[in-house]
Amino acid sequence: MTKKKISKKILETMKRLKNNGIKLCVATGR
Repeated sequence: MTKKKISKKILETMKRLKNNGIKLCVATGR
């Protein structure tokens, strides 16, 4: 069972996506 590992990876990616998402939103103007 690697649910904890997966969840941790998802959380990390989500944080990255959030940071990148904000930048992308500002860059695209959406």
